[in-house]
Amino acid sequence: MKKFKIGDEVVVKVNVGTTTDPWLQTLKVQIIGFGNGANNDQTLCYVPQYENLKTSFSLNRLHQRHYDFHNKFLGEFGTFVNESDVIKHIPSPEGAVCVRCNDFVMLAEQADDFLCRPCKENPWR
Repeated sequence: MKKFKIGDEVVVKVNVGTTTDPWLQTLKVQIIGFGNGANNDQTLCYVPQYENLKTSFSLNRLHQRHYDFHNKFLGEFGTFVNESDVIKHIPSPEGAVCVRCNDFVMLAEQADDFLCRPCKENPWR
């Protein structure tokens, strides 16, 4: 999964039936982390709460230590995805999020202290 990056969305096929009676369903998930060390071939994906997936699990600090994802995903559901299960790849848009107003600005340079133009011009915004 080296062609994917964090933030990309992928549509995967998952087996929601049994191994003897497979029933495949498509599911749209977001990539939040890649494995390191012994499990570098695993890709960790965020599963929305409204999706019912048997193989999903609650994300905790141990997962965060190994896969280095953002704190906002702690307590949410995640699952591991194989590259062979990916049907469609939806790349994330290029840009940055303003640290003050949380607006997304397309084609902005990624930085930890990025401020959008309205926030720069009006500090009381």
